[in-house]
Amino acid sequence: MTAVAIALGVVGWLHLPKPWAYWLIASGGFALSPLLGVVTIAGFVLVKRWRALAGSRDAATKRRHDTLVGLDLVSLGTTAGLPFHAAVSLASAELDGALADDLDRAVSRTNAGLDHALEEGPFARAFNTAQRSAKSGARLGDSLVELAQEVRADEAAAERERIERLPVKLLFPLAFLILPGFILVAVVPSIVSGISQLNF
Repeated sequence: MTAVAIALGVVGWLHLPKPWAYWLIASGGFALSPLLGVVTIAGFVLVKRWRALAGSRDAATKRRHDTLVGLDLVSLGTTAGLPFHAAVSLASAELDGALADDLDRAVSRTNAGLDHALEEGPFARAFNTAQRSAKSGARLGDSLVELAQEVRADEAAAERERIERLPVKLLFPLAFLILPGFILVAVVPSIVSGISQLNF
């Protein structure tokens, strides 16, 4: 049984990250011990959840970066004399991912006389600013430059706030991971030594 469990674990490990490979490793853990199998499954679930959260954070960070770059490109294009929709199309060509798709869709909708349908955010404000500029005749390039500067200032403020919250987030690993290890290594041996001396 032990040999079968080890074989299942090795085969599963060699075929990661395929989904069935995780089940092979978990089966090997169950073959050795039910507790080990439960711990293995719990570990896989936690790792998968952590990767999903890390992926969503990376995607959000990339979208914020692309938004700032895209706004700068659109403001430069309109300042140089390009129509707003042409500037947005050129900016989306330099970007990739969901933001570029959203911008292309918004341009297509506005060209068809529909609402841009963008979620509330910097580019939704840019499209609304372009619509107001078309009606009022105001200089669109200057308005978009101001919008880009405002968004960058808001992003810098949000980044400072995230940095200020970092010490609070570090309290959990400090309290539950580092301090117990320090106590086990530095404090417990002294207590055990003191008790052993008292017994003599």
